[in-house]
Amino acid sequence: MYTGIIHENDVDFYVATSMGIKVIKEKAFEAIANDTFEKALQKLNEINYVIDAGYPVGVLNEMNTQLIKEAVKMGKKVFSVRAIEEGKKLFKGVEEGITFLNNTASLVKILSTAKEVENGDDI
Repeated sequence: MYTGIIHENDVDFYVATSMGIKVIKEKAFEAIANDTFEKALQKLNEINYVIDAGYPVGVLNEMNTQLIKEAVKMGKKVFSVRAIEEGKKLFKGVEEGITFLNNTASLVKILSTAKEVENGDDI
């Protein structure tokens, strides 16, 4: 299991690390570097699902939206708990390949019943 690209000063960095999730990190307060993006892009080949948790998008982390677009193009299952209208604007051109959910509970239900998850595969 991997995160998207998380800045080292973000609380999500510490939460993911404490949960044993492999973090793809970027330096604090810096835009995502091309080599960091490429590393994250390579990790997409190792996973079955991509989850958009609805993180706020800004100048420093906007390349994470490109990762999600690339995941859709690769045929990955992409789930988003972002508001549908926001997601359609943010992921324009690939929004049809994203399953938008109303809440995190719906996401947990889907993932808990997925065959790959039941078999212990990473997501």
